[in-house]
Amino acid sequence: MWNEKLQKYTAGRSVDYGNGTYSMFFYAAWKGAASINVTLSVPREAILFYEQMKYKDHRILWSVKFTDGSITENSNCTISNEGTWDNKCSFENHRSMGKTAIICDKPKTLNCQTLNSTSQNLTAMATLANDAVAGLSYLFERSFKGARFLASPIKVNIKDDVTKMNLPKCGPDLPVSMTSGYWTNNHSFIPMMCQSQEWTAAQRFQCSSPKWFFFVGDSTILQIRRRFADVEIIPEKPKITCSYVALRGGLPCSM
Repeated sequence: MWNEKLQKYTAGRSVDYGNGTYSMFFYAAWKGAASINVTLSVPREAILFYEQMKYKDHRILWSVKFTDGSITENSNCTISNEGTWDNKCSFENHRSMGKTAIICDKPKTLNCQTLNSTSQNLTAMATLANDAVAGLSYLFERSFKGARFLASPIKVNIKDDVTKMNLPKCGPDLPVSMTSGYWTNNHSFIPMMCQSQEWTAAQRFQCSSPKWFFFVGDSTILQIRRRFADVEIIPEKPKITCSYVALRGGLPCSM
C-alpha cells in the first residue's frame, strides 16, 4: 500500500483461514488516498514448507574446533529451538537468541569451554537443502511467483487519523505482528515490531566502545560497517572486522 505524493509505503499482512479465503491487514500510517497492489509471492504449499523448515533442527551445520593449547579435537554443531540434550555442549544466550541454542557434539576429552573456532559446513548444508526440496522444486518456479491480482491497484481513502500502536520491548521470540513497519519517505523506515529507536553516533559508540565486532553475511553488511566506521567524535574507537560471502568467495573489510 502506498501514497506516492506523501512518499509513504507499507506492506500488508495476510491471514490464511485454511478454506481458500484470506484477509489482508494494513497499518494505516497516513490519512488520505492510498493504492494497494495484491501479489501472490509464493503459493500456500510453499509457505507451509517454510513453516515446517523454520524451526527444524540440524538445518544449519558448523564444523568446530576445541583446543586447550596442546590437544585439539574436532566436532560438529547445529541449532535447536527447544529440548534437552545428553552428552552435548550447549551454548545459549537468551537475550539475543531466545529459546534457540547452539548444540555441539561433546569432544572426547576436552570440556565445552575450550571451543576455539567454527566454520560453516557448506557441503552438508547444501545436501540438506537439496534433500528438503526434493520433489518440491516446482513450488519455487517463476510461474508460481509474482502473480498480481487483476484488480490491482485498488484505490482506497483512509479517513481516520493515524492510531499510535503500543509496541512491546525489543527482544527474542517476539510474536509476529500485523505490520513490520512503513516507509515515511524514500529513505526512512519506521519499524513497528517493537520499541526500537535510531541511536545517535555518540550513543552507539558509548555502548560499543571499546569492544570487538565481527560481522558475517552477504555484501549488505558493508552498510553496517560504514555506520560503525563513523566514529570521529568518539575518542576510543571500537575494533571492527567483517567479511562477506559473495558467489566467488569471501571479501574482507576491516578498519
